[in-house]
Amino acid sequence: MSKNAAKVGDMGTDHEGFPPTAITSGSANVFIDGLPAARVSDPLDVHDKPDSPPHPRHIATGSSTVFVNGLALAITGSQVSCGGEIVGAGTVYVGDIPPVQSSLISLLGLFDEHFCLADQENHQPFEHLAYGMTTGQGQYEGMADGTGKTQRVHRLCEEEITLDYVFQTRAGIR
Repeated sequence: MSKNAAKVGDMGTDHEGFPPTAITSGSANVFIDGLPAARVSDPLDVHDKPDSPPHPRHIATGSSTVFVNGLALAITGSQVSCGGEIVGAGTVYVGDIPPVQSSLISLLGLFDEHFCLADQENHQPFEHLAYGMTTGQGQYEGMADGTGKTQRVHRLCEEEITLDYVFQTRAGIR
């Protein structure tokens, strides 16, 4: 379930007759709706009630999955050190449930390659050489690029590919 991220100005609720107070400080370089993001250990205004001295408060708990400057981000429901909890407001929400571990996706059987056509003796690429390619899916014709590479061949399984060169000679007409 997602919860609002907290920022400077959001409130810590009242407790035992002490009034609610606002978060007064947050991150110097991470902002939520233009205001510093609130994190565990950031302060709220001190509060007091009749016959009780004022006391400081700070954010005691935060997100288990989102961290700002190495500190847990405060979210709606985060605990305040002396009692009460944070009520975040704004447009940023945190889904504070860690993702379920899933198995790795197997890439076996995925083939996406091109051929590089090069001279056997000097290993220089054959630039702009016409070629024909035959696969189980059909026949393809193309022209090697400036580095001797053919078009990419995309397949889901291994298959035999035949590559034919079309040797060209220059002919001039006078």
